[in-house]
Amino acid sequence: MTASITAEGEIQIVDNTTDTQASSKLVVSFTPTIDKGELDFGFTGAAISTIRDRELVQGADASIVVDSVTSTKSSNTITDLIEGATLNLVGEDSDTTITLKVERDLDSIKSKITDLASAYNTIMDYIATQFTYDEDT
Repeated sequence: MTASITAEGEIQIVDNTTDTQASSKLVVSFTPTIDKGELDFGFTGAAISTIRDRELVQGADASIVVDSVTSTKSSNTITDLIEGATLNLVGEDSDTTITLKVERDLDSIKSKITDLASAYNTIMDYIATQFTYDEDT
């Protein structure tokens, strides 16, 4: 079945298997105008839609090869393939090989060790003061 609106504003229904037309009791009366790519039906407060040609294509799962292992994912954002890394797939080219280099953040590690040593020293200073004895107090 195919439904369309005729120039007279009537809905026309066609049975595609037999090419038989059927008429509808529903009548739509409006005069649309197209101005600068926008469709205006002349209704007060009516939404205006932009006219575009669109081709709908069924989505496909992303397929990626990492270390000779093929993985198929339903999303283009992959977080569980390489520990600590997020891969955002933005295009497709089977002839392209991408080398991903993952390195340790040595500055961050050094900062965390320094913070740990500082906290340790603070605790040890506090413990040392707890074991001191002052005869006057």
